[in-house]
Amino acid sequence: VRWEDSPLDDKPYRTMVCYKESQSNEKIDPLSGSWTGTFRDGRSINPRGAMPENALMGTIFTVNAQRLDSLVVPSAYSKLRFWRNTSIAELSEGDQYVSVKGVLGHEWDEDLDNGYRPEGLIHLSETWVDNV
Repeated sequence: VRWEDSPLDDKPYRTMVCYKESQSNEKIDPLSGSWTGTFRDGRSINPRGAMPENALMGTIFTVNAQRLDSLVVPSAYSKLRFWRNTSIAELSEGDQYVSVKGVLGHEWDEDLDNGYRPEGLIHLSETWVDNV
């Protein structure tokens, strides 16, 4: 995504432009140095090169399907400060918390080690889902 001046009154940064270049096999944005595809797209048509989102926050979008899955928190994560003052903090060894179905829904991220994941990432849960 990038911004252009308004076609109506030339005021700057008024029009959002996106060519969705990651869905094309060639560069289609007329500005050669601009990129309106996904950050992770490392193909030669991307003038910026790959910059996957997990380089910034540690997780990367991977699932895009109509799902109604539960989030699972094994007891190994229950003592993390994040879960303090919740029922998850009281889990016994070997137990796990399973949320209601639908917490993991249409789109969600994963922790993938693709060479861009930052050091020090802390997991708060661990859910395995087949067929996504």
